[in-house]
Amino acid sequence: MSDDGLQRVVDRAIALLSYRSRSARDLEAKLIEKGEDPQLAALAVARLAELGLLDDRRFAESRTRSQAAGARSVRRMQRDLTQKGVDASTAREAVAQVLRDEGRTERDLALQAAKKKLRSLDREGDPRVRRQKLLAFLARQGFSADASMAAVRALDAKPGPDDDALDEDPSPDER
Repeated sequence: MSDDGLQRVVDRAIALLSYRSRSARDLEAKLIEKGEDPQLAALAVARLAELGLLDDRRFAESRTRSQAAGARSVRRMQRDLTQKGVDASTAREAVAQVLRDEGRTERDLALQAAKKKLRSLDREGDPRVRRQKLLAFLARQGFSADASMAAVRALDAKPGPDDDALDEDPSPDER
């Protein structure tokens, strides 16, 4: 193994990182996919990590911030990170840290996702059907049952013509 060969792989890795950020494992796999020697790919990744140009924790937090803005569930964000090569404990820690930093909970994310989905549901239909569709959507997105129910209850509590409410009729307690 020559230093020139390693430098060439490091340069290629930097070029790949210039297109988008990646986890160490994802970058190594991409280098191998592009035909680089697996041993050189591993050394190049290690060198970039050593130089601070590759950091799975930083990658995980950045990706999580982006996904949280899109109201992704905690489970879905963690799964995405592990699919991108981040180890499970780093993924859990990064998601928890971002939510703490932003002062958000999974219930907040579920409510945001529910409001967005509610716009596409038929407003003329039965409110019970809308609730069921909304709960099914949130479940498919990976939200916990508690977070999903809390989101639906929060939307039920805000009836009004300008709100994203599930039911414009008053609840039995309000009649």
